[in-house]
Amino acid sequence: MMMKKIRSRFLRILQYFVVSFFIIVPFIKTNSGESLIRFDVKILKLHFFGRLISFDNFFTLSIFIIWLVFLVILLTQIFGRVWCGWICPQSVCGNIIVKVSSHFKSKNMRKVIDIGMSVLAAFILAAVCIFYFIFHSAER
Repeated sequence: MMMKKIRSRFLRILQYFVVSFFIIVPFIKTNSGESLIRFDVKILKLHFFGRLISFDNFFTLSIFIIWLVFLVILLTQIFGRVWCGWICPQSVCGNIIVKVSSHFKSKNMRKVIDIGMSVLAAFILAAVCIFYFIFHSAER
C-alpha cells in the first residue's frame, strides 16, 4: 500500500513537471536570444536547444523523430500507457478537471465546472502550441 502511494505521488510530480515544461518551453530563451524550441515559419528553420536546423537537415531530424517515436512505443510496451496515461498534457489537464469538479455535490454544477475548465484548458494548450511557432517571430 505504501509503495502504491509513493508511485502515485511520483507520477503526479512527473505529470506536473512535464506539463509545466511543455507550457514554459516557448518562453525560454537561449544565449543567442532565440526560443529553446521553435519552428520559425518565416525562414522555415527549427530552433532546437540553441541550434538552427534548416530544411536541408530535416532528414537528420526525421531520423531523430522516428527514434523518439520508437522509444515511446518501446516504453509503452514495457511499462504500459507511459505517454497517454501518465504524462500527456491533455490527460493531466483532464485529471485535474475531474479532481476539481468532484468536490461539488450538484451534478449540474459539476457539469458546468467540467465544461468551463475544459474550455480554459483547451485554450491554454492551444495557445502554447501556437507559441511554438510564432512567439518569438512576433517580437521581430
